[in-house]
Amino acid sequence: MNAVWYEAVRTVMSAYGATTFINFPADELPAGKDEQEWVKRAAERGEWPLVVHREAVARMLEGVDAKAVTEAKLAPETTDTAAPTTGTAKDKEAAVAAKLATVVPVAEWEKLEVLQATVVRDEKPAEDVKP
Repeated sequence: MNAVWYEAVRTVMSAYGATTFINFPADELPAGKDEQEWVKRAAERGEWPLVVHREAVARMLEGVDAKAVTEAKLAPETTDTAAPTTGTAKDKEAAVAAKLATVVPVAEWEKLEVLQATVVRDEKPAEDVKP
């Protein structure tokens, strides 16, 4: 039988703050608390495990109105990607990198999906926008 790569080879696909684990045995999947939420969610849906990090949140919130973000009732740590106010530039850069690599809880991601759907729904079509 000919198997295509995604049915046979263990693969990690990562882009823009989201990582998908393809063909990984359960004992080799990420084991952190928040990561396990993602693994469980994928199993319930019959999907490959996807783990989302704050980097994806930052990208998703680019250009979104601050009021809409507030109304989404996201946990403050979900949207916090700012550098600390003290420390060297290298320390600040490392702190931001660590924040962006933090796994987002599934419940927070679901709030973001609702927020994104609301933003898209409420956008005016291009022909209605006046310069």
